[in-house]
Amino acid sequence: MELVRDIRTSTKTTLQLLTGACVLLALMCLALAAAWRAKADEAACFRQALAEGATPAVADMECAGHGS
Repeated sequence: MELVRDIRTSTKTTLQLLTGACVLLALMCLALAAAWRAKADEAACFRQALAEGATPAVADMECAGHGS
């Protein structure tokens, strides 16, 4: 009977650890998506500034931190 109890405890602990890992991975994915979106917005700003005739240095200054 003691063996059955150990298996249940082990299974519960394993499930809790896997749940925690899944939550951590989901939070990491959200952070990466936010960072990607910020960089994509900054790149779009840079492309638009260059299309409007700005020099790369001016476009860089105008768009720095744009995606933040």
